[in-house]
Amino acid sequence: MAADFLQPAALVKLSKTRIFGLLIHTTSYALLTAIFLYGAKLWFLWVVLLATSHFLLDQLKFVASRIDVKIGPVFLFILDQVLHMSVVAAITLGIIYTGTATTPFLRLIAGYDQWILIIGGLIGGTTGVSILIFEMDRTFFTKDHDTTAVIDMRTRFVGIAERGTAISFILLGLPYLAPLAFLYSFFCLTKDRGKKSKKKDITDFCISAGSAFIIAFAVLWLR
Repeated sequence: MAADFLQPAALVKLSKTRIFGLLIHTTSYALLTAIFLYGAKLWFLWVVLLATSHFLLDQLKFVASRIDVKIGPVFLFILDQVLHMSVVAAITLGIIYTGTATTPFLRLIAGYDQWILIIGGLIGGTTGVSILIFEMDRTFFTKDHDTTAVIDMRTRFVGIAERGTAISFILLGLPYLAPLAFLYSFFCLTKDRGKKSKKKDITDFCISAGSAFIIAFAVLWLR
């Protein structure tokens, strides 16, 4: 998640235009994975399998976006994430099947598993959802099928800050304060920006606020 959602926009664009960029991204993904899996039985094999599958899935997503633009960026994004998570789940089961219950790094962070879950929820609920909204806007509103387009997180700062604040309120046991995090965006909805822009703004607002509440309560449930 960190390797995908927190990578710089320049690297994302490079990954979509040159194989060298995708290799850099895959290498960073492999290194982060190796930190977690080092010490597990056959750990090197699992890292290679994860990195290779990540490379192939990202490359296939880019090729698919160029072959058939009718698929839409948002559908490719969701399918890509589902496939990535499926591979991770399958390899996790493989690691467990080989008899590895823990690794040196996992022992090091033992007792902090709730914090790992919270950090993951915040990453997914902030930058991850911003990417989803960006792809939805391109698919349903701007009809932008530029295969090299990347999200500018600076323009999404308000949404990221709002969702991060709302999720934090809920995790701190203050869910009644969470709606206050979206006051600015709600105020923006009252402005007259035309029918099409209004529809886009309402859709973005609902996805942003809804995802924050869903992710926050999911983290609480998993804890």
